[in-house]
Amino acid sequence: MRLNWHSALKVFIFLTLSGCAASDSADQIAGVFTPVIPTHFVSDTPAPTPSGVNSLVILSGDGQVIPANSRGSSPLMVLARDGTGQPLANKVITFGVSGGGSLSAVSATTDANGLVSVNYTAGGVPGQVTVTAISSFGSVSFLLSVAPVTSFSIQLISGDGQTASVGSSLSASPLLVRVLDANGSPARYLPVTFSVQNGNGFFSGGMTTDSVLTDSNGYAQASFVLGTHAGTNMIRASVAGAPGVYVTFTETGSVPSSSSVDLNQSSVALSQTTVPANGTNFV
Repeated sequence: MRLNWHSALKVFIFLTLSGCAASDSADQIAGVFTPVIPTHFVSDTPAPTPSGVNSLVILSGDGQVIPANSRGSSPLMVLARDGTGQPLANKVITFGVSGGGSLSAVSATTDANGLVSVNYTAGGVPGQVTVTAISSFGSVSFLLSVAPVTSFSIQLISGDGQTASVGSSLSASPLLVRVLDANGSPARYLPVTFSVQNGNGFFSGGMTTDSVLTDSNGYAQASFVLGTHAGTNMIRASVAGAPGVYVTFTETGSVPSSSSVDLNQSSVALSQTTVPANGTNFV
């Protein structure tokens, strides 16, 4: 039981008076008892318990749903802080993954703000994945979900049906697609493969395939150069890991028409022609 100073004073007075004879006068009692007022009070409210320990806190990346074979849209970021909430710089944090996939780094050091992050890329098997950040003073875990790629759809946005001279670049109107997830939301940072199916056209660097990540709104685009042969160029854009999810672009390379001669401006001079006939000359 804890007593505040009021209660302690009452008990002290009671015990002191109990020790005095009943015949003692008030003055005698006063001479015996000289109350002392305490200078340190005992609070009825418990004092706060100081934490005094370092800790890790998740700032971003937890709870993501990531398409198979794709990079997560948000980095896995943690904050290292001391017992007063101040950031801890130059602390080594290690990362481990359980359930498949890979990390951009297995170890990193916190910056001046106590922050550190890594990127996660999902494997090809759907399911739950746990990524754990570990320090000398604690750990935290990210829970991620890998979704099957077949649950995504792809839309042809622009760049289809173009006609230009053979060997021309279609960079002014690139091949643009958009990828959506099963809920109709943009699929961010999902690999899309553009590949030449027909014709001898190519992408940057003379390649017949080009792999592009969708942006934060689910869009992906590629610049295409028509082949040197006149005719049709067909390009397929497909979601990586899901060959059945694709759209097809059809572009046409044409050869410029040959130069023609305007005969309306031509003239033939026949004057002064001499034709021999049986020895007779005609002028």
